[in-house]
Amino acid sequence: MYSRDKLNRSQQQIYQLGTFRIASMKAQLSRDKKDTIPVKIDITEAPATTTRLGVGFGREDRFRTFVNFRVLNFPGGARRLNFYAKHSALEPYRFEVKLTQPAVFSPNSSLALAPTVKKLKESGYELFSYSATLTLLQRLTDALNSSFSLYYEKVDLDTTSIAKVSDGGILLDNYSKGGVTAGVLFDNASPRFNPSDGFTVAFNAKSNSMILPGRYPFIKFQLEAKNYQEMGDDLILASRIKFGIIHPGSGSNNVIPVEERFFAGGSRSVRGWARQQLGPKDDKNTPTGGFSTVEASIEPRIRLFGPLSMVVFMDVGNVWQKTEDLSIDEIRFSAGGGLRFTTPIGPVGIDAARPVWDTDNQWQIHFNIGHAF
Repeated sequence: MYSRDKLNRSQQQIYQLGTFRIASMKAQLSRDKKDTIPVKIDITEAPATTTRLGVGFGREDRFRTFVNFRVLNFPGGARRLNFYAKHSALEPYRFEVKLTQPAVFSPNSSLALAPTVKKLKESGYELFSYSATLTLLQRLTDALNSSFSLYYEKVDLDTTSIAKVSDGGILLDNYSKGGVTAGVLFDNASPRFNPSDGFTVAFNAKSNSMILPGRYPFIKFQLEAKNYQEMGDDLILASRIKFGIIHPGSGSNNVIPVEERFFAGGSRSVRGWARQQLGPKDDKNTPTGGFSTVEASIEPRIRLFGPLSMVVFMDVGNVWQKTEDLSIDEIRFSAGGGLRFTTPIGPVGIDAARPVWDTDNQWQIHFNIGHAF
């Protein structure tokens, strides 16, 4: 039987190939009483090659820039090849090549292979790594997506922090990681860049060096939920909660690679603290990260006039060095406010926040593109 929904689904699957800029489907109705209705499909191919450039500035990553070069239909079969390069203060360089095969097992699935070379520079550590990831993406519904990945990574760590030591175990300067990750994302929030309605729920799990070879076996779980509710013409109430936990595996000596640990504080975390400054620290006041974390935020967003709006917020959370140390009594609080200016690519904003009910009372200023969550 004729179904508009099936036509819409077919149109969506054509777009998912990534090869076409326009795909229009229209039933050709006529006076003839036939048992078949012809469907006309008009398509316009996307350019064979495209280049995207971007520059920006943030309080944490300072000046940042990226370039993304894409080749379509490489070398046939609607495959896409992407070359991506990025620079910022937090990520001095990142080079990634990604080959994607759409519609690999079904019209709603894709398979991507991505080798990567990168350097990270955080306040507590620096590292160089090269890795390769094979990822299967499956679209289950319009709002529900799932992923499954195999990965291998070689890490060269540069830090003299006590972050290298945990319960007598020592984190080596060079080590490898290998394993699997799986994730599920439900997202019906809209509009995309400045949501005012709906919610998102993301669950991710990672098993390191327990299926594939590598050092420091562990299992890592993260759950994050965000909700957006329009309370009136000029008020949106946004909220989020995040929970994460890491279980060291047997033979790990309770040592978890520092880049896999949880950190809190910063423009997209508990904003009363600077990036990664909330949680365990060593005797040099360097953040060491932890095995468990809890964060939550509530943020009324109030439209003022035109593209200008303001926010007030309270963020809470903390990081604990060991999973068994997690305690609600040690949750830390911060509050603040900010301004947002709406642009076609999302709001540009500045926030000011400070800890409350805390001996630490220093103000933090955060500037970024997009909401904190």
